Amino acid sequence: MHLGRGYLYSEINRGTAARALALAGLILLSVVFGAIHDAVAATTVTDIRAGRHPDKIRLVLDLNGPVTFETFTLPDPYRVVVDLNEVKWAQSRPPRLGITEISNFRFGLFKPGTSRLVVDTTVPLAIAKTLLLAPTAKVQHHRLIVDLRRISQTRYRAESMAALERRLKSRPPTTPTPSAVPLARTDK
Repeated sequence: MHLGRGYLYSEINRGTAARALALAGLILLSVVFGAIHDAVAATTVTDIRAGRHPDKIRLVLDLNGPVTFETFTLPDPYRVVVDLNEVKWAQSRPPRLGITEISNFRFGLFKPGTSRLVVDTTVPLAIAKTLLLAPTAKVQHHRLIVDLRRISQTRYRAESMAALERRLKSRPPTTPTPSAVPLARTDK
């Protein structure tokens, strides 16, 4: 049976149209998911600074929106960690703080959904208080405050380990993934 050239061209046009429609759908989905990701990560850390007070060192993060956060310390070397829901960072590198107890800090995306600020310290510093302040008439942005106080090395290690145990207990257990390919026996 001969269908003719018109049939062949209409099938090619249908196939081309279907591929073009599928491609347009993929592009639309990527734009939508990109917009969702940008909306979720829309909060930006606009400034990071530290100040010395008589009884503490205060870290301040200025933000253009609210965040959820968790703070903890890690030993060897001494570190203070601030985990935030995924944020953008207005600064490309950390400013010099001029606080001798803080040797360095770094920030960035820790894993999808979580951004992290790590503060390296030269002495044991405990997290005395954390506070998330909403904008006011005087201060037009959100502000995350982390107050640090100096403590003994023994107490620092004990508090860091206790915090680590609490964090590990609060996380759901992971299920080991079985190997997809069983190991072959070679002793026969």
